[in-house]
Amino acid sequence: NKYVYNWCGLTGITQISQMPDSKKYFLDIEGKEIPLKGQPIKTFAFELPEYELVSDWVQGNVDVLEIKDLWKRIRKYFEVFSDLQDPIYYDVLVLFVLQSWLAELFNTVFYVVIAGQWGGGKTTLGELTINLCKHGYSVGNPSVALIGRILDRQKITLFIDELDSIQQKSGEDSDLYSIIRQGYRKGVRYSRINKVTMEPEDFAVFGPKIFSVHTDVEPALATRSVPITTSETSDENVPLINIIKKEYGRPLFNKLFVWYLENGIILAEKIKNSDSEFELSVESEVKELRKLIRKKVKVMEHKSLFGRNAELAYNMIIISELVGINMSEKIEKIFDIKKQIEEERLEVGYAALLRDYLKKLYDEKKKDERYICSDGLLKVSNKEMYEGFNKYLKASERAGVSPSTFQGYLREFGFERPVSRKRMRIIYPGEDEPQIRLCNIYTPAVMNKLGLKVENLKQNNEASELEVIEEQIKEEYVK
Repeated sequence: NKYVYNWCGLTGITQISQMPDSKKYFLDIEGKEIPLKGQPIKTFAFELPEYELVSDWVQGNVDVLEIKDLWKRIRKYFEVFSDLQDPIYYDVLVLFVLQSWLAELFNTVFYVVIAGQWGGGKTTLGELTINLCKHGYSVGNPSVALIGRILDRQKITLFIDELDSIQQKSGEDSDLYSIIRQGYRKGVRYSRINKVTMEPEDFAVFGPKIFSVHTDVEPALATRSVPITTSETSDENVPLINIIKKEYGRPLFNKLFVWYLENGIILAEKIKNSDSEFELSVESEVKELRKLIRKKVKVMEHKSLFGRNAELAYNMIIISELVGINMSEKIEKIFDIKKQIEEERLEVGYAALLRDYLKKLYDEKKKDERYICSDGLLKVSNKEMYEGFNKYLKASERAGVSPSTFQGYLREFGFERPVSRKRMRIIYPGEDEPQIRLCNIYTPAVMNKLGLKVENLKQNNEASELEVIEEQIKEEYVK
């Protein structure tokens, strides 16, 4: 029940105290009472640093490494105990370790998913990583109650081994996936009904997480993760030396801990001052604000850095800038690899069949002006697209898909409300007049996902009388 602090330029070690009248717990730091939430932690899920190390740091008897030296040592640690296909993966792991120590400074975190064959070292790589992380905790078959409480109470950095073995199950395991999906963004709380007390309970589940899988990771989780692939090593020394990986990593963890004690508050102030360099006001143009933010975090105008990938890259860029390491080109390469893996997922199974069908549907409908929007984009009713895809599956001797499954596949190709899924007037085969229906629109983003050339199908032709009337109504409404 001892805490070490670096506060207002003062350092020391303090003991948890309890108010006799209210039974509330607090820390006395330089005469100021800092209240604790709930009771003190009795059993920690993670290993604590040595007391002698912390005491020596308080007394100024510990040499704190510069971050560039730490970076090199962390990278060398991974190189010694693993044999990864691409050296860029070592940099991903270094960034993840540093992110675990600085996660409280960010609004989002990136996950890491390790995929590979049996005997490819997935478990070993996860354990190597978690050994260096702040509040690192490794688990193989977790329960929702356990993970939710430990994430909320102890702010762990979580490693789940063989996550895909849980994915096929249901019930509580579905809740676990919900916790994981939500936990990459700060402030999101996971709520549920306690099955014993039947009372509602909720957990703060934000924090960095790393997983290993043998097959594939759930699509929604994949978008929040940076992938690393492994294979069985041909170096006979790697399995042998891994026996001592924890003993080797422990001193490095201690060095990270005192570096964090020394520099955490400095880095927090650095981010705070950086955020105050410009103001986000209601009057500012949205496009100008976006340019300012992108310039501020130096997110490159790179083909792979859009959508959630740009959000994940934000942390990588900020971390590398905070510690003074130029990672621009490496981050581009990391997300190029991620994009390639995402594209591979759409090349097989039902997703691949849907991709072929959507491309054929586009080529068929683009010749019919009744399916062309006033802005030159193609629109097809969701009903026609869904029924047509199931017929396409039947012709391929495949079972049909449910509407919810179909909608999930459409999201993979960028069909999302309100831009590319909206209610519009559209013709349906067999009907004489167009009706208001839910439509899927081939926007430029969808076209890029499908590998189609973006084109304006209107080709300077006048809009139909119906669409002219619709535009006039919109203009009057706006006025």
